[in-house]
Amino acid sequence: MERFSALVEKFTSGTEEVQKNLFGEAIIPPSKKREYFIDKVHFLMGLAEAKESLLPWIERWRGESREIRAACAYISAERNEYAPVLGKILKMMESGPLFR
Repeated sequence: MERFSALVEKFTSGTEEVQKNLFGEAIIPPSKKREYFIDKVHFLMGLAEAKESLLPWIERWRGESREIRAACAYISAERNEYAPVLGKILKMMESGPLFR
């Protein structure tokens, strides 16, 4: 939940991002923003914790469903305190017709 508001902005924002580099500032269009895998997992965790709908995001990242499932299972086994939230994500992924 610490990163959730920043991730909401990252994944739902349609505006350009300004990033500083060695030569000043570069504007990154929305389609070129980096989407790190762990950000996706954290975002899904935040949505599940906030009792928001996961389906649009699971559908958006369906090509990474195996990786997301594996990450949720691994984190759940390593960090028991996150097991309930990760269980919600896994249940949603397995119950829908999107990943059969």
